[in-house]
Amino acid sequence: SQYVTLPNYPVFTQRGCPYPCTYCSAQKLAKEYGTVKEGLRQMPARKAIDTIKFTIKKYDVPSNTLLLFTDDLFTMYKDWLYEFLDLYEAEIARPFWSTARSNTASDEQFDRLKSAGCRTIMMAIESGNDFIRNKVMKRNISRKVMFNSFELANKLGLEARCSVMIGNPGETQKTLWDTINFIRNNNNIKYSTITMISRLISGFFLIFILPIINFIDDPNIAHKQIEGKQINGAVIATNDVAIIKFSSFGKNAVAAVNATTHALGLTN
Repeated sequence: SQYVTLPNYPVFTQRGCPYPCTYCSAQKLAKEYGTVKEGLRQMPARKAIDTIKFTIKKYDVPSNTLLLFTDDLFTMYKDWLYEFLDLYEAEIARPFWSTARSNTASDEQFDRLKSAGCRTIMMAIESGNDFIRNKVMKRNISRKVMFNSFELANKLGLEARCSVMIGNPGETQKTLWDTINFIRNNNNIKYSTITMISRLISGFFLIFILPIINFIDDPNIAHKQIEGKQINGAVIATNDVAIIKFSSFGKNAVAAVNATTHALGLTN
């Protein structure tokens, strides 16, 4: 993707999230403020725009920099979002990256984001397995809703990315394959990152990149520039996924999953 390698600058306009996902710190942090509602802290749209303009000028941020709105859920409040986007398009008009949530995605929302300069949208899948995603993680989003949201983003010309987590309580080889297959069977997902959670052996991580890179190099190399994508860690490419880790476990996707599940102590 042309947007993967743009210089970027992270921006926050709000803190907190109202959803009860079990893996996220937002709920715990919110309760430190009294209630979840009180834990949702958001700049007024006008102040957020002024802060961004001040920062861009003060630090001489290049015009081709992709602003990363890394709020827990940038699209959470429709009225605030549309007010912000109108101001942003009129006064800043730079390309940006945004988080969103599949079950709140709509043609109108994505169209407004695109018009204001959004180039990339990140929506969490977290797990392709329904039990892990909705019972363990309490995401409460169906596979159909997720699939449709990525299809919608692609239709409107937004580069769609997703994030997933593996190693959750109850994870097995089957649930891991459910996640892999959901990603690789959805051509609307252009780029995906995977986080292994705390059960992992130290220093072991992986990331899926779509479309497939099909590249293999010395697994001891710490950094590699691949087709315009800066990758941290060594790369092992398979026919299905590109796996980033610090030690090689072979080219075959089945062997890769077997090694991953073994490292996580998962069963079939």
